[in-house]
Amino acid sequence: MLIAVFSILFLILIILFSVFRTLLYTILNFIAGAIDSVFHRHGSKSGGGGGQTRIHTPAPPKKRIFSDKDGEYVDYEEVRED
Repeated sequence: MLIAVFSILFLILIILFSVFRTLLYTILNFIAGAIDSVFHRHGSKSGGGGGQTRIHTPAPPKKRIFSDKDGEYVDYEEVRED
């Protein structure tokens, strides 16, 4: 009888440990992600090298489809008078 009680208590302890371990891991992961996003938001980078470099190039000028002597397109709807 005593062995059965200790076995049940041991199983409950293992289950509680696994649940709290997962919960603790989730909380710590959330805190680490929040800290990481705060530091990356301000543009500081930890460590050296291994990052991406982006070069901004301006877009080429758009070609005109219509010339100045073409009229302006107006979308209209005919009104029927009955």
